[in-house]
Amino acid sequence: MATAEERMRILKMVSDKQITAEEGARLLEEKVKLNVTIPVGLVDVGLRMGARFAPELSGMDSSAIQSALREGVRGRILSVDDDGDEERVEIFVE
Repeated sequence: MATAEERMRILKMVSDKQITAEEGARLLEEKVKLNVTIPVGLVDVGLRMGARFAPELSGMDSSAIQSALREGVRGRILSVDDDGDEERVEIFVE
């Protein structure tokens, strides 16, 4: 979902008739980003939950992810694209 600031900017554009309500709704729906913070010990649970939303993750071996975490790897450690729904699941370690 768009941030509060982005939502307000889009709603103001609709209010000022710079864009239509339909265009505003589309913009609000396009801005979907979810950040989830979980303890390292719950990586397997997180992947199983993610598999409900991205079937490409089901049956995935999480040992490579756990190994990267143990080694202190930072940044993106997983990216899965769903071309059919034009969605992406990414896992980052900060």
